Amino acid sequence: MVVDEDGGLVARAYSGGQPPVLARLRTTLGAHWNWRSSEVSMRKVDAFDRQVLAFGPDFLKTLGHIRIGVIGAGATGSATATMLVRNGATDLLLFDPDIVEHTNLSRLHGATTRDADQGRSKVLVLAEYLCSFGLGTNVQSIEDTATSLKVREALKSCDLVFGCTDDHSGRLFMNRFAYYYNVPFVDMGILIDPTRRTSGFITSADARVTVVQPGVPCLLCRNIIDPIRARDEDLERDAPDMFEHQFRDGYVLRANVPNPAVITLTTSVASMAIDEVTARLTRFRKPVDHRVHKHHLLKDTFPGASCDCQICGAPDCWGLGDVEPFLGRAGL
Repeated sequence: MVVDEDGGLVARAYSGGQPPVLARLRTTLGAHWNWRSSEVSMRKVDAFDRQVLAFGPDFLKTLGHIRIGVIGAGATGSATATMLVRNGATDLLLFDPDIVEHTNLSRLHGATTRDADQGRSKVLVLAEYLCSFGLGTNVQSIEDTATSLKVREALKSCDLVFGCTDDHSGRLFMNRFAYYYNVPFVDMGILIDPTRRTSGFITSADARVTVVQPGVPCLLCRNIIDPIRARDEDLERDAPDMFEHQFRDGYVLRANVPNPAVITLTTSVASMAIDEVTARLTRFRKPVDHRVHKHHLLKDTFPGASCDCQICGAPDCWGLGDVEPFLGRAGL
């Protein structure tokens, strides 16, 4: 790797006495992100002219060079993917094992009643919707969970991943993946607390966006992930009969409990996540690793945390990549 005085990078890979291979993409992570490509971008789409006026051509060029993964094609995932394509992303990978249901239609971008009637895959419906924009986006989809072998291998090809699920198991997996593979993970969530006294009102609505990458506290150290809940979710998915037995005995908690969801709030947290990535690519504002917007108070908070675990606090595993067992975690 050669670095010039302006910070430009040229990287070549050598293997087995073969001629060197020029790296297609060089990544620089930190408070701000930079992806430099050896390919010449020839993309010119009039649809992005107003965006270029705001952030310049490099923002569009970067989104055209990187591969972005979106885990979850539900309320926040469909909103995130939609805004990514509208911003100029050209290569998306969508992951979700679920189908469109009638109870989803109030908040899924791109889904129709016909999709729910036919029980169609969320990722296939979303992929079709995104391609219908005609903006030249390549969208691929996998109908599986983040921890599956198929998704695991696909995630290795991503330069940036958005977490748009409400499960602890997937978050626990990506919490390690981000450090082992140096792939920034932008996790988001919305917590709506309905009143127990009067129907039709909520007492609080907290939208959260957290950036996970080497050098910053992880989701475990921020107390966002509950490892016990993650264990119960894995058991319910992988061994349903054993889960039901333990559930009857009171040893585990059921994960699939419906939570309140409103499209304005789920889309809002997706906007927060896209806004954070935009800040790190364009430097139009100071980046924030962890932000909670309290809708009911019209207030942002930025809770702090320390790197105290064997993931974010142990640089030896950062960028380690493929190891056995995978991610240094037995059972994966």
